[in-house]
Amino acid sequence: MNSDYGQPCNLGQPRRIHRQRLTLSPLPPSLPLSLPPPFQYVEDLVTGLIKLMNSDYGLPCNLGNPEEYTVKDFAFLVKELVTGSSSTIIHMPATKDDPAKRKPDITIAREVLDWQPRVPVREGLSKTVAYFRAELEETVSEEEGGREDLHT
Repeated sequence: MNSDYGQPCNLGQPRRIHRQRLTLSPLPPSLPLSLPPPFQYVEDLVTGLIKLMNSDYGLPCNLGNPEEYTVKDFAFLVKELVTGSSSTIIHMPATKDDPAKRKPDITIAREVLDWQPRVPVREGLSKTVAYFRAELEETVSEEEGGREDLHT
């Protein structure tokens, strides 16, 4: 399981979801904070998929990111990058069958495809936060421009 992130994420989602992500309003957590899912910038995944599709390699190939962060580490990093957030981070207990380690082995991708993730998590998150901030500013401008001022 990869937790892919980046821009453009699903722009068909309601703008409310984007606002919650940018302000880090509490959202129902989907993973325990102690788990280390491999977070991967979507641009890296797409590059790996293109290399795999253009190769003659026909067996399974892991295109994950071996850089490990727990959900808690990732959440605090996002909160740090979204300046001014006062959102809380909600802890969920791990389930019995969740693996303690999820570091993918990308040896085949490196050796056969000459591929590995290029965007570090912090850099990818910074790009993603900037993207959502610009998207939300544009949306707010469009919403304000389309309404009559009710206070006059």
